[in-house]
Parts: sequence; C-alpha cells; structure tokens
Amino acid sequence: MKKTLAAICAAFALATQYSQVTLASNISSPATLVSQGYSQLAHGAPGNAVKIFIQVLQAEPNNLIARRYLAHALTQCGQNQQAIIQFQQLAKYVPLQAVDFSQLATAYLQFGNHQLALNCYNQALKLDPKFGPATVGLIKTHLAMSDKTQARAIGETAITQVRDRNSQQQIRQLLEQTNAKDSGTQVQGETEPG
Repeated sequence: MKKTLAAICAAFALATQYSQVTLASNISSPATLVSQGYSQLAHGAPGNAVKIFIQVLQAEPNNLIARRYLAHALTQCGQNQQAIIQFQQLAKYVPLQAVDFSQLATAYLQFGNHQLALNCYNQALKLDPKFGPATVGLIKTHLAMSDKTQARAIGETAITQVRDRNSQQQIRQLLEQTNAKDSGTQVQGETEPG
C-alpha cells in the first residue's frame, strides 16, 4: 500500500512538473508574438496578425514594433481609421519610415481623404524617391481625384526609377488603363453625330 501511494505521489509530482513546463512553454514572449504576427502578415493573414499585435500591445503598450506592424495589418484589413490612429501613435515616439508613410497614405486614400493621402505619399517619396509602392499609390490618388494628366506624368517619369518590378508592372498597368480610357473617350467623341 505504501509503495502504491508513493508511486501515485511520484506520478502526480511528475505530472504537475510536466504541466508547469507545458504551461510555461505556451506563454509566448512579446518578441515571439511579434515574430508570429509578422509571419501572419507576410503570409497574407492580416486579420490574424491584428489579433496577435493587439495581444502584444496589451502586455507591452510601448512596444513600437508591434504598434508599427499593427498599423500595417489594420491598413491591409481595411480598418483605416484604426490604422491611422496607430500610425499617429507611432509617430509620437519614432519618425515614420517611407513604408509607414506609404501605408498611412493608403489608409487615407481608402478613407477618402485624397489630400492627406497625397501628402503622405509625397513624404514617403521624399524619404525614399525610388520607393515603388508610394509611387503607385500617388498615381492611384491622382486618378481617384480625376487628375489623369498628373497621374500619367508621374507614371511616365517613375517607370524607370522605381526599384521593384512589381511596382513597375503596376505603373505600366495604370498607364495603360489611363491611356485606354482616354482613347475610349476619343473614339466615342468621333462616332457621335455632329
């Protein structure tokens, strides 16, 4: 009986020790969570990333890396007002980078504030003149404002200056769309009775 009781106590102690180790390993550090959130963001799951970054900021409200990535994830989720707030909070502590200004501009553009979008895209390009996503966004903003002439001028100048091929391709497509719309308008004008 004593051996059985001793065996049960030993098994219980071992199980308790195992559960404490398992529990400790399931509690992720903020740095680990930020890494997981970034991975979710990079793999096209911004909604999951938002949840993770919020969890980090609840534990560490001054975690600027989590705040930066939360703002980007919110923009990708279309939660523009919340993204703008997060970028504004971030800017209180550190200067925004070109990629931040570009994402902030995207949030403003999606929110319908064209002037602030233009300002932020221009600020991004001031920090990094060859940053393709900001150039693409600037063109899209001018098109949203029905300023095809300015959009075309920016696109034609930037097509050879941006660094990444994806942005170059997007600029080409925007230029083709703009030119096609202009051609379509001219054709309609020519076929209308005078």
